[in-house]
Amino acid sequence: MGVRVTSYCIVDVSGALRARQAERLARFGAQVQWLDHLPEQMHGVVLSNEVLDAMPVQLLQFDGRTWHECGVVVKTRAKAAKADTATSTATPTATASSFEWADSPTALRPPVPNALVLPGTVTEIHPRPRPSFAPWPTGCSAALSYSSTTASPKPSATTRSAAAAR
Repeated sequence: MGVRVTSYCIVDVSGALRARQAERLARFGAQVQWLDHLPEQMHGVVLSNEVLDAMPVQLLQFDGRTWHECGVVVKTRAKAAKADTATSTATPTATASSFEWADSPTALRPPVPNALVLPGTVTEIHPRPRPSFAPWPTGCSAALSYSSTTASPKPSATTRSAAAAR
């Protein structure tokens, strides 16, 4: 755009990543600085890379009429019973646990009218801001989040069956 960057500040809590960044960006000298936290005031642009992936979210699915919160539960069931020949009774030898999807209707909603949402839509929301993110600087920000276009938030029935069989 013709505007030259005069300074670039990086907030990264990982010492190992800071060292790698410093090595790679050494040619820019004092133009690049590392900070331990966001400044109280700033004039500029905030770019965040994968910050949203680390935020706690709630997964919602819309079936065309109702929003459901998607979750996982531990399903416990008795394993095959062992027969006691002396008493002619069967007693469970142990229990087995597996994870299963458990969706339930919810009052949670993304910030868009239902009329604009297609059935089958799956989205994430973060309804309560965490206090540690409260002092975001005013101005422009952009969040970059990488995800696979082939990955599904929920495994297919085949994947669920295969996982349950293990």
